[in-house]
Amino acid sequence: MPIDYDYDAERGLLTCEVGEELVVSELVEYLRAARTDDRLEPGTIELVSLDRVREFAIRAEDIRDVEPELREYVENVNIQGSIFHGATPLQAGVARMLSGMLTTMFPDYPAPVVRSRKDALEYAAKMRDGSLEDPLITGEGR
Repeated sequence: MPIDYDYDAERGLLTCEVGEELVVSELVEYLRAARTDDRLEPGTIELVSLDRVREFAIRAEDIRDVEPELREYVENVNIQGSIFHGATPLQAGVARMLSGMLTTMFPDYPAPVVRSRKDALEYAAKMRDGSLEDPLITGEGR
């Protein structure tokens, strides 16, 4: 199932919904589609929902396919940050893996992991207005 996304220009939010299985080829397709979407404005905040993920199929060698696409995406889309959310331990673990990839490649890129959409929206609002007290991982234990 492809990764669905929607852009809310009024709020500057790009919402990405991953299906039941996270597959590298679908992640690459999403990055390419979002990168070429003319609607995205500078400063857009990306919300990545992993709430439906039940399985993931990512091998170490697959990262070679994702890395250049991710680099192009971050460097050319002008996203302010990516907030990952997943409610279960599996979903939160996958979110941490993706967040870790981003922050390893781009140490100053905000890519927090939270446990709910509500937390993600609250975090996005704080990113937008500059009121973040702790830009690291939040939402533990929720």
